[in-house]
Amino acid sequence: MFETTTTYVRLDTSKDFFVFQTDDVELLKIYTDFRKEMSNSSGFIGISYFISQDHLKLRVQVLWESESSAANFFNITKFRAAYLDHINRYNDKNQITGTVESTTTFDPDYLKDKKLSTRLTVKEAQDRLIDFLSNR
Repeated sequence: MFETTTTYVRLDTSKDFFVFQTDDVELLKIYTDFRKEMSNSSGFIGISYFISQDHLKLRVQVLWESESSAANFFNITKFRAAYLDHINRYNDKNQITGTVESTTTFDPDYLKDKKLSTRLTVKEAQDRLIDFLSNR
């Protein structure tokens, strides 16, 4: 399993982190597009957000089945460049710094069941739900 963690740090509480920020509609839209594209990518497991008690640090953790799954996504993504451009401009303007760490980590058995590559697609899940409700 491969983990990429980005830690954002800001100097004060008067500014929002990008994931909670709604004033910059363009950034919010491109981040939503990028996140959707990533979550639909083969080998993606999940994304988690952790905020510190003082609200000055935000940790974004993305888990992939393997390092090659992450690399394949970053080679084919359509939204990464636009997202990075927007987030860098936002962070510069609001004095937010970010650091990225990537590591290969253990792959516990219980996570294997959660991997998206073994789950239904959204369309398949919708169809099954409709079928279930209509046969009830």
